[in-house]
Amino acid sequence: MKASRLFCIILGLSVCLLAAAKSPIKTQCKTADSCRIVETKTGKILIKNLPSETTTKAVGKNIFEIHTSCGSPCSASFYYNAENGQLSGSFPDVVALSSSGKKVLYATDGQIFCADMFLANQPAHRIKTKRPLASTAATVSAIVSAKFLSPSRIKLTYLSGKKYAEITETINLTSKNK
Repeated sequence: MKASRLFCIILGLSVCLLAAAKSPIKTQCKTADSCRIVETKTGKILIKNLPSETTTKAVGKNIFEIHTSCGSPCSASFYYNAENGQLSGSFPDVVALSSSGKKVLYATDGQIFCADMFLANQPAHRIKTKRPLASTAATVSAIVSAKFLSPSRIKLTYLSGKKYAEITETINLTSKNK
């Protein structure tokens, strides 16, 4: 029995189908610091001149994340919708994605923002927390965890103050919080 067939029997059909599915995007690197992202089917270059090797992974139905590092803990992520070929803008230091794959939560400049992934013409909304984030070299370092509970609610655990108190909040993403 072939190893791939045995793998499918042991892990189940859904895992086998996921493993067999071809990604609609791929990374091409000439050197470790000169990479681009290309559509697999058409060869169209989506992003070029990325500063380091990137990773790509499925994060939702037909939604793929393109993640690149710009140092520690600095990172940038783009999102590709395989259904319509749409590419998002870049988001710094992503801490959570909605399960629908349409919203992104990210940390930058001492604040946390929520944005619609593919609506570049709409500004990101600043998330208001009860207490200020702890001052750290990189804002993302003050985020302990973040999770979308629904498209309009997040659970956020962050560090605050000089003693780095750990605060957990459930935040409604209503017009009042934006």
